[in-house]
Amino acid sequence: MSTIGFDIGGANLKAVFLPESDSEDARAVEVAFEMWTRSAELPEALQAIVDQVDPDAESAKIAVTMTGELADCFSSKKEGVAFISDAVRKIADKKPVSFYQVDGQWASFETVERNWQLVAASNWHAMAKFGARFLPNRSGLIIDVGSTTTDVTPVIAGTPQAIGTTDFTRLKNFELIYAGIGRTPICSLIQSVDVGGQKIGLARELFATIHDALIYSGLVPEDSNDKNSADGRSNSLRHVKHRLARMVCSDVAEIDSSLIGQIANGGIEAYRQLLTEAIDHALQRSGNSIASVLLVGSGSIFAERVLAERFPQLSRVAVSNLLSPSANTCGPAYAVAALLQGFDRAS
Repeated sequence: MSTIGFDIGGANLKAVFLPESDSEDARAVEVAFEMWTRSAELPEALQAIVDQVDPDAESAKIAVTMTGELADCFSSKKEGVAFISDAVRKIADKKPVSFYQVDGQWASFETVERNWQLVAASNWHAMAKFGARFLPNRSGLIIDVGSTTTDVTPVIAGTPQAIGTTDFTRLKNFELIYAGIGRTPICSLIQSVDVGGQKIGLARELFATIHDALIYSGLVPEDSNDKNSADGRSNSLRHVKHRLARMVCSDVAEIDSSLIGQIANGGIEAYRQLLTEAIDHALQRSGNSIASVLLVGSGSIFAERVLAERFPQLSRVAVSNLLSPSANTCGPAYAVAALLQGFDRAS
């Protein structure tokens, strides 16, 4: 049976249509969706995505994972899980719906609210459980670099071996980095720059993100059609420079271009250090027995660069080279769809 997999986040909605036949390609959609301001629109947004990935209504079931319950429009994560599951109910159209749990099991509409602690923030586990099949001996490290967060999950014999199971406990154990290659504000990564031997503090304001830094540094291509940015203007190099200059409360014409480069490089290096520290912790926990890494997510190229520079002893496998592009950019959505199909076949 064909399946739609949803990954419902607080800033982005991702869906993958996984056909029953291997001869057909998966179809994927990713849209920006600010849950904290647009939660009332969630059912309509999900329906629009279904219409795109499954215009002929071929899907027979729906698999869901989520992180959007953390959005601060909800008074609690429990409320967020209930709200999101209700939105899915409104667009399910009698299709059976299964919610992925952090223990690898599934919840139904009847049990999702009772099991909210297992349903909340479960997408990393789904990605690790599914991705394990691509690691030698189904063991290694899975690094998922998204626009907002980064997951670093050890896997042994096909089973995710994270110490933490919630966002808090994964943060505590360096398994979750609440930073990614898209939305992370520059001011959360660095607080100052050096100008002629003097430290100049940066504006503690969402003027620019690490995405601007990556574009400025040539690690990510500019895109004049993409306006998913801090100021709503395009991700052209011209607007990127403007946003980075704002970090020192300036216009581009007021400061030397080297200072803009320093801001960009400082942000990138700070994120690089966060990722390096998390990988170090995973290796130390495993007694350095980890030999392989599966890379997934929109920032997988950046993670591959970090591994090549800092951890050349680790072999690297990229989801983008194994499966369709949708499996890489919408990894957890693809994962829950694939896991549900396998779950059904095994039952």
